Amino acid sequence: MRTYGEAFELATMCARNARISTDKDVARELWKMAQEYQAEVAKLDDGRLPELGNPPQGLGANRR
Repeated sequence: MRTYGEAFELATMCARNARISTDKDVARELWKMAQEYQAEVAKLDDGRLPELGNPPQGLGANRR
């Protein structure tokens, strides 16, 4: 099992890379991974979701 810090770093890294990706399919998959790591962080932090920022352009505000 990952630590809080590891899961948080993975979540933010995936979110950041999703936003800068030029391929919509890659961006969608990275954003999905970011949300999965975000949920993992929440389990380690009493259910509090860390902020990932805005989703990549073109994916809209749909969280999952």
